[in-house]
Amino acid sequence: MDAADINVTEVADGRDPDHRRALARFWLVGVLIPLVLTAAVVVVQLALLPRLPDRVATHWGFSGTPDGWGAPWAYPVATGAICGALIALISLLALAGRSRRGALDLRMISAINLWTVGFFGVLMLLLVIVQLDLEDAGSVPLPWWGMAAAFAIGVVLGVVGWQLTPRVAAEAADGVRPDPIALRPGEQAAWLQTVTMARPGVIVLVVSQVALVLMAVYLFVIGEVAAGWAIAGTGVLIALLVLMMTAFRVRFDAAGFQARSLVGWPRVQIPIDEIASVEVVEINPMGDFGGWGWRFNSTYGQGIVMRAGEALLVTRTNGKRITVTVDDATTAAGLLRGYQQRDRG
Repeated sequence: MDAADINVTEVADGRDPDHRRALARFWLVGVLIPLVLTAAVVVVQLALLPRLPDRVATHWGFSGTPDGWGAPWAYPVATGAICGALIALISLLALAGRSRRGALDLRMISAINLWTVGFFGVLMLLLVIVQLDLEDAGSVPLPWWGMAAAFAIGVVLGVVGWQLTPRVAAEAADGVRPDPIALRPGEQAAWLQTVTMARPGVIVLVVSQVALVLMAVYLFVIGEVAAGWAIAGTGVLIALLVLMMTAFRVRFDAAGFQARSLVGWPRVQIPIDEIASVEVVEINPMGDFGGWGWRFNSTYGQGIVMRAGEALLVTRTNGKRITVTVDDATTAAGLLRGYQQRDRG
């Protein structure tokens, strides 16, 4: 195959060479290896099943003694189902939001997937190992050292995944500066918009919340009150984060620029005399910021990233930047430039 054939293939495929290499590495490091490691843990657990008592400890109280029981096969089933489902869900969400050209950053996804296997998979394997060859698992203590070791292994695997997954960086914030909107002396105008997270992200968050609620209810029903409250508390925390990060109110007027969550925080306010420029740029959440929500990118600065598409890139006089994905960004940028032109005029 000659160079011309390669170029034709790349154009037909819709991806540039850097994208192809980065995506192939992600599939290996961020998806295949975590799934293989999960399968390996499950195989080892299955091989150890004959050495487990008929009833194994599946839950420990705060005192470190068992207070929940189950069949031995619950461990390999839970390990495979939870690790496999999380890896698949996170990977599919990340790949669905990527662009086929330009910037691409899947390092965090690789790190999360490998951390999931390193922490949860190793922990579930250790909980099987500490119960081997016991006639009764009623007195087996919770291996706190094992939890710390599993967490450390997860962190190490996550760092390795981050380092081994290449990033295709944005070449530059190549924005467009719209023509200023003409404003007469004393005339006032404002541009306001509420931006919300794209539907796929919202669906995932809602499904996660429903799953947590159902899990908490189940734990309360079977008498696992402490675990139920822990899951319920996690659900409340995630709900607060969802309220804070899924919708923002954006405003441009004579005072400058403001973006705030619908609950009031987080909030960013930049006076008009501290704004050096405002441009319209195209943003891809996974490519440019590695995901949705409140993000950071060395090219685009802070990011309020709700979806893919056009965004406002505001540069301060001190060089700091903030990028907000909005519709009708051209009008907002034109209005601010109109105020700046009139004030300097």
